[in-house]
Order: sequence, then structure tokens, then C-alpha cells
Amino acid sequence: MAVLDMIDFSMIKHLWVINKIDLFPWIATFFISLFAGFEFGILIGVATSLLLLLYPWARPAIKARSVAESKVETHGCSDNIILVSIPMGLMFPGVDHLREKVEAKALDGTSSKTVIVDFTHVVMMDYTAVIVSKAYYF
Repeated sequence: MAVLDMIDFSMIKHLWVINKIDLFPWIATFFISLFAGFEFGILIGVATSLLLLLYPWARPAIKARSVAESKVETHGCSDNIILVSIPMGLMFPGVDHLREKVEAKALDGTSSKTVIVDFTHVVMMDYTAVIVSKAYYF
């Protein structure tokens, strides 16, 4: 019971207000430590925090929209053009996710579409992502 005095329960409210997903590692660490042991609880807490950090790189938030919606000058041929943008970066685990999204958008509907992949906002790419992207898109 002396360990419970060391836990800052007011942090729960702050985590809930700021970012609810950050509450998950705290809850996992607390309950695993309570029932399975302190060492195992810390291990699970670190693992869940790492998963939350790595998930956006494995499944980047890819935005796909029609060029007509994006206010790009297309001289009247915007019906079959899809603009795919990547907001932060592309690492090796996210390349397959990008490929799946691009193929799904290109083959969506009855006619094939031209897909423009916008790398403007990509701030970071690893070597494998560059090589695979080059093979797919250039």
C-alpha cells in the first residue's frame, strides 16, 4: 500500500483532457503492476508507449481526395484525378500502407483514375521508403 502513495492520480485528469490515448499506457502499467508485479507492469507500460509511438509510422494518416476538391488548376480534366498527400513522413513500415491506399483509390469505381502522390509535407523518409516509393511511383 505504500506504493499507492507514490502514484500521482491527478495525472489521470490531465491525460484525459490533453490526449486520451496517452491514458492507455498509464492504465496498463498501473493494473499490470498491481496484479502481476511491478517489474512486469513497467515492461508492459514501456511496450504500450512504444507501440503508440510507432503506430503512426506504420500506418501514416494518408489523405486522399479528388483534385476538384483541392482547388488545383486542371483545365477541365479533374474527374479522374486523385490527390494523395502524406502529412508527416514515410518510413519502411508505412510504404505498404501507402501502396494499398493508392491502389484502392486508383481502382475505385468503374473507371481507372490517375493518382498524384504529394510528398510536399513529408519531413522524413528512410532509405527503404525512398527505394520502394521510387519503384512504385516513378
